[in-house]
Amino acid sequence: MNPLLMRDKNIINKIRVQWAIWQNHKRFYPDITMWWERYVKKLLQRLLRQETRERTSNLRIMENHLYECLYDIIRSDTPKLTNFRRYNSIRPRS
Repeated sequence: MNPLLMRDKNIINKIRVQWAIWQNHKRFYPDITMWWERYVKKLLQRLLRQETRERTSNLRIMENHLYECLYDIIRSDTPKLTNFRRYNSIRPRS
């Protein structure tokens, strides 16, 4: 599990929503340990895997776009420094 995922507010909200649903299934298990091991743990892992997969996909798309932009700037006939400055001013800051 990536601990950095737990800092994201969207993931925390998804877990809170799921937690309420998971709590309702507690009555189908003899004790809390079995409920956690057999039900919650698996669903939590699945949720985090899905989020990681989605983020990886998004990062790959953004990285490919960045490379396309850079290659376009390199291939263009206009002065390179001006294009890099223009690109730098429009990209989002993290």
